[in-house]
Amino acid sequence: MPHIKLPNFRLGISPSVRSSYKMDNLTPSQKLDLVAARIFGISFGGNLRNGMKAIKRLDSGQNRARQYSVPVWNPAQWFPFMTQWRKLEFNRKLVDGRKMRIMMRGVKIGRQKGGEKISILNIYERKKASME
Repeated sequence: MPHIKLPNFRLGISPSVRSSYKMDNLTPSQKLDLVAARIFGISFGGNLRNGMKAIKRLDSGQNRARQYSVPVWNPAQWFPFMTQWRKLEFNRKLVDGRKMRIMMRGVKIGRQKGGEKISILNIYERKKASME
């Protein structure tokens, strides 16, 4: 690998220290610098950037919210029944109670003379059979 040594002119940007390394004959401290740069992402010298300044800079919450601006999904817009869930559950329980009272009309629960014991599940089965 050819070695290119850049002169340090007064340009405001100094050339990287890595450009002064001779890759054929590295000193132990130069090897350590290169390994640290590879592992930790640090750059030393003038013209190499690694973005650590941008990461360390504090960003306001508004800028971050603007960066990840996603419209808020409102479930009530698509599922309006979710806003009145307790009211619907209460009405559903009332309807179930009414259905049970209607089904229980004319049916005696317990042991009958000369018959078998009737339970609530048997009533449901009888009603289903009569509906079919």
